[in-house]
Amino acid sequence: MKSLLANFLALAVAIGAPTLAAAAQQYDDAAEQRLFQLLNQERTRAGLPALEWDARLQRAARKHSQLMAQHRQLSHDFSGELPLSKRLAAQGIRLNSDAENVAFDQTAEHAHQGFMQSPPHRASIMNPQYNAGGIGVVRQGDRLWITEDFAHRLEDRTDQQAEDAIAAALERERGKAHLFAASRVRVPQLREIACSMAHKGRPDAHAPLGLPEVRSAVVYTAGEPERLPSSAVQSAHNPSVRRFAVAACFARNEQYPAGTYWVVITFY
Repeated sequence: MKSLLANFLALAVAIGAPTLAAAAQQYDDAAEQRLFQLLNQERTRAGLPALEWDARLQRAARKHSQLMAQHRQLSHDFSGELPLSKRLAAQGIRLNSDAENVAFDQTAEHAHQGFMQSPPHRASIMNPQYNAGGIGVVRQGDRLWITEDFAHRLEDRTDQQAEDAIAAALERERGKAHLFAASRVRVPQLREIACSMAHKGRPDAHAPLGLPEVRSAVVYTAGEPERLPSSAVQSAHNPSVRRFAVAACFARNEQYPAGTYWVVITFY
């Protein structure tokens, strides 16, 4: 979700003022922290968890605010600039959803009031899905160029840790179905298949079926791989399953700029 906010009278005056164009740009740390404090107060009052500050989101937001100040224009996309999801991914953050608010104002408090009075901006601030935020404010004279970036930030895990989380999720499903615990087996070739899918950027449900003794297989992509797709849950609930193997390979590509896990589960 992307939203623009401006006091249009102030904006028109500012764009026409040569002194403002010549004014030096600088980051306003106090305004950034004040905006973050205000938005978290709104979330707390609504019974939502406060966002966690993320310096990587701040860096992305500051770069965008700097561009707005240079162009003296509110926008989410400048010529030559990456789309929001790729800008955030370029900072090394793992996420599966994001949003951005931008504004031009004289004070942090007035900008926040404007955000909250605008349904699209308010929706970004109050979205319960987001768990992290970063704000970049560039001061140009007495004007503030503001970018608020929001994300549902994912946990940084190794492939092995992701595989362990998937295996634990499968075991929980077996327990829910009141089935005996299936044995987890190690199949090195599975990681090769998962990483091959990640490299090619497309799933391959047939490759794992060619391995010895495999009765069924599930392949999928997910930022949170322990959230099993229905096909994996159905297989986990199969009472005839005795063993399973899991492989996960994290990769970034054009389709998933912030990265995702490519997962293969085989059942025996």
